[in-house]
Amino acid sequence: MLGVGITAGGWIVEYLVSARNGKLPDVGYVPAGLWGGIFLGRVLLTEPTHRFGERRMTMGYCTIILALQLIFWLVPNIVSSAVAISFLGFFFGPMFATGMSIATKLFPKRIQPTALGNFPYYLRWLRVVADCWQGLCLSSHKPVGLCFQRSQE
Repeated sequence: MLGVGITAGGWIVEYLVSARNGKLPDVGYVPAGLWGGIFLGRVLLTEPTHRFGERRMTMGYCTIILALQLIFWLVPNIVSSAVAISFLGFFFGPMFATGMSIATKLFPKRIQPTALGNFPYYLRWLRVVADCWQGLCLSSHKPVGLCFQRSQE
């Protein structure tokens, strides 16, 4: 999950500058909102996630994150994009710890040390594949990440 945050923190500024015509001094601090949201989400959402059920809350967080990502893409306003990405970080905060907790319940006790030790390794491998795919898509004529951009005509 950390790799997704690092990747998102890197492209947010570029997206807001190139697609939304934002000025770098105005949008340069938006990744700080993402990371602040991740921090606050890890601190404040830990107890509700445990209390109301990890799987249920994780699915709820994923739904909210998807809605916030659509708001970020579809609403052509820099302020709303910054607020959406900050709240996205907030609901993204507890995902790694909750994912590891759910994984402990999925694997049998005899293979848990090996499975949980290799779990982050496979996630890193998946991240590398996803980053390569993202790079290929962004180098094409119409980037996938910008396909939701409204026409300026």
